Formats: sequence, structure tokens, C-alpha cells
Amino acid sequence: MRMNIASGPAPAENVRRRNKDRPDTVLLPAGGRTLPAPQWPLRVSADAEVAEAERLVWEELWHLPQAVEWAAIGYRRLLARYARLLVKAEFDEDLPRAVECRHLEDRLGLNPLAMKRLFWQVDGTPVGTTPTVTPPTKPAGRSPEERRARVESGLTLLPGGQAG
Repeated sequence: MRMNIASGPAPAENVRRRNKDRPDTVLLPAGGRTLPAPQWPLRVSADAEVAEAERLVWEELWHLPQAVEWAAIGYRRLLARYARLLVKAEFDEDLPRAVECRHLEDRLGLNPLAMKRLFWQVDGTPVGTTPTVTPPTKPAGRSPEERRARVESGLTLLPGGQAG
């Protein structure tokens, strides 16, 4: 004779499971978003090097698999702020901006844990991996102090590389 021994009382019949209503996992295309990046929604930086780095990060972000969901949600301005913060954090080696970038990466699904929390998975990739954004390279020649002073002074580059 076989006996089933359970520890504790039997579960109530009308108890609702916590994970029953969890959303389905969203499969993101491994090839990323194929449409062109939307137009940059923020004011263009006065520093040409910063503006170019922001443009490159913006383009790269909009071709990640996560960009399919960002477009559906309407995250253009949030993503632009993230791109701007990332560039400034990298150029100026600014720790507070880097911390803010990390927080935005969590909200935007740019790391494996954030993707798991959002129930996003890149189609065909194992859980716990995610594409990454290549950080911008620092421009040669100017120190962070020189770039900051240039931005704060309001100088812009005119055609031909002359300061205006």
C-alpha cells in the first residue's frame, strides 16, 4: 500500500498562484530593428564631437533588438536622454552620469537582468544574454575640462571648422 505524505495542510481550492498571470515572454528579433532610427528629438549639442557621438549611439541603439519594443512604447525622448547621458559620462568620465546611465539601462532592458524583468528575450539566444551598446570613443585632443568650457561658453562650429 502506497501512502502520499504531504507536509502541512492541503492547499485551499480558491488560492490564486502568484505567477499565473505573469505576462508572456516577448521575443525580440535577433537581427534587431531594421527600420531607420527616428529623428533625434533633442536639441543638437553645440560641440560637434559630442553631437556626432550622440548620433552614433542613437543609431546603434535603434538597431538593437530592444528597439522594436521601444518604438511600440514610444521611448524616443527617454532613449535620446540615455544616449546624451552615456556620451557625456564617457567623454567626461563623470561618475554621477554613469550611475544615471546604469539606472536607465535597467528601465530600457539593456542588460540581462532588466530584459528578464521585462520578460524580453532575443529570439534564438539563451536567457541571460543581451546585445550591448558600444560605448563612444573619446575624441582625441581635448581634455574634459576643455570640452566642458567649450560647451559652457556656447561656442559652435561653423562650416569649415571655424568657431562661431
